[in-house]
Amino acid sequence: MDFKTLSIIGMLRGLNQSDLATLAGVSRQAVSLWAKQPVISLRLKNLQQLAKGLGVSIDALVEPLPILNTPEAETLQTSLLWDHLFPSLESFTVSLVKGDLRALARLVQVYGLYSGAKTIGPSVWKKFPQYKNFIHPARRGQCEKLWMLHENPASI
Repeated sequence: MDFKTLSIIGMLRGLNQSDLATLAGVSRQAVSLWAKQPVISLRLKNLQQLAKGLGVSIDALVEPLPILNTPEAETLQTSLLWDHLFPSLESFTVSLVKGDLRALARLVQVYGLYSGAKTIGPSVWKKFPQYKNFIHPARRGQCEKLWMLHENPASI
């Protein structure tokens, strides 16, 4: 099992390591050790308890998240986490999933509205007026023009 996957699912559920330990039926120390290992070994019984408690399949826990385990992950960290607004790529991902406006703004600032929408979906366009002030002013101006064209294609 991959700890990064477990960590992200736990963060999405608002759970800490102690909560994960309780769900899995293991000690808090065991979960602390998991965080230091690239791959976690668990008894099937504990894995089943954990999956049930988190409301996910065992496969979801066992399979690593593709983007976090690639050479591109380092590039993503450099481009998205340069100012430590988000402590890790995992926390940034959780913030995006939860619709955090600062995370949406960071994604759009770095990759643009179209790429952001491909990644996250139409909420990037819909929420633009709410998060645009978190984008650097020069980039925000470019994005505002694109957003207006997207909202009113007849103006072209």
